[in-house]
Amino acid sequence: MAATENQPADANTNGNCDSGQKHIAIEQPAPSEMKLEPDSKQQLEQESPAKPQAETSPSGKQLKREPDANRQPEESLAKKKKKHNRHHPDSEESQPAPATAPPSAIPSAAADDATKNGHSPDQHMMQLTAQPRRKLIDLMYIEKHSNGGGLALHAYAGELARLDRAQLAKFATLFLRNLLVKERGKPGRMHSNYCVGVVHGAAHDLPDLLSELCRKRPNLAVKSRHLEKKNEVESLTAADYLERIRANYAHGTFRSGSMESVSMVGAKGEETGCLMNDMLATLESNPFLAPVMPWGPMSHLAGSKPSSSNDGPILWTRPGEQALCSGSERGSGSGRDSLSQMYSTGSRGRRQVVITDRTHAHADHADDGLDRHTTAAVGMLQCVHAEENRRPGLGEPGRVCKDAILFDPRHYTDLIIRLQLDILEPPMTQCSPQLWLDDAELNLLRREGFRYSRQHLRDNDIYYIPRGVVHQFRTVSAVTSVAWHVRMAAYYPAEQQQQPATGSAAEPAADADDKSSAKEKN
Repeated sequence: MAATENQPADANTNGNCDSGQKHIAIEQPAPSEMKLEPDSKQQLEQESPAKPQAETSPSGKQLKREPDANRQPEESLAKKKKKHNRHHPDSEESQPAPATAPPSAIPSAAADDATKNGHSPDQHMMQLTAQPRRKLIDLMYIEKHSNGGGLALHAYAGELARLDRAQLAKFATLFLRNLLVKERGKPGRMHSNYCVGVVHGAAHDLPDLLSELCRKRPNLAVKSRHLEKKNEVESLTAADYLERIRANYAHGTFRSGSMESVSMVGAKGEETGCLMNDMLATLESNPFLAPVMPWGPMSHLAGSKPSSSNDGPILWTRPGEQALCSGSERGSGSGRDSLSQMYSTGSRGRRQVVITDRTHAHADHADDGLDRHTTAAVGMLQCVHAEENRRPGLGEPGRVCKDAILFDPRHYTDLIIRLQLDILEPPMTQCSPQLWLDDAELNLLRREGFRYSRQHLRDNDIYYIPRGVVHQFRTVSAVTSVAWHVRMAAYYPAEQQQQPATGSAAEPAADADDKSSAKEKN
């Protein structure tokens, strides 16, 4: 991909010109000091190239030629030219070198893989230290998925901790503009350069929203869907639901039903929730969420009231994919008896039930009818913990909670036909429930020319999905999600920005896999 003014650094870019390494020259003895045999000396003179004779004075002594001040070695000129090109916005080498850990921090084999395959988010979060950065653009990283070929934009809260509040807000704006606003393609078919953007650990300073909801509004009515029978929905209070989670939580999953979406801007129709100004203020305190709130400064509906928003935010909880045994949860009898029952012939299929937690392929849309169009989406993830002090700290890689497949936005129209998506339906029912894009299906789509990116989203991650991105989610472990749609002002013509539309209906969230009005199919 051609480098642009705001293009972040590629992991394969070599920054040797600025590495500060010094080359030590080893002195060699002068030819006059070497003792050679007559035959060897004559052979050496015949094989060596002719050298210009040194200037001599009238007295016969050799004169030492002064170096030309205006003449520089070709190697130094090449280094200066390369250094100039790295900082020139129109140059292909204008990409700063990525931060690397010292040799003792990264194993050599892992470092070689990261160099060959490009930027690796997992490898980056395992690094102990990083080199200081000169510019804000140096804190962004492009990842090209090895199998899918799609691009993703990454940033890390651990590296952003050294920035002050003003610099952090400037970086957030720069990150969002590169990801969501800057588009390419023909008019009418503009698309982003990336499949997704992730700021890892950006929500580390926010409180646990599920605990805050149950603590401040313990009597709020919520709906819980049965773990095994998804068609059964139970109504209970938020405090009771939290107690049920803590009683069944163990090692990243809980064996209680999921909590359906709770609207944070007021319940409409069959939705549950209320206007939560305190929790909305908590979200707006984060510099990566405030600009892209449904009423934020980068939105087409900037300045509108949260109570009139039809784009969310909403909050919901998922238990994570797991397998349930029909017998006792912890097993009974000795370990030998338990193993014999588990691996006995024909017993595994009857005694174990696999609980899937997936959102099939869909795209995010706003408005209804002929005015329905794709829009961007924002989401924040917080893993469910039995204890609040178990949350990871700044710079620590959190637990993986979602496995996401996101396609290149330029394939939006073709994927609707290929996957037979019904874009007039809510996100949960746009795709047939029998069609899940596993590795075999993804390999087939890649052979047909569709590019995609696969991301493992972790605790405290904030992700952004540009418009026109068809994606699917699989919940790996228990997680609380907060998501909403954002109608970026750049997506609309200039004449419509002066008179923003109000009262339009839209689906309330990016990953609204648990919308209460949507009917799930078995």
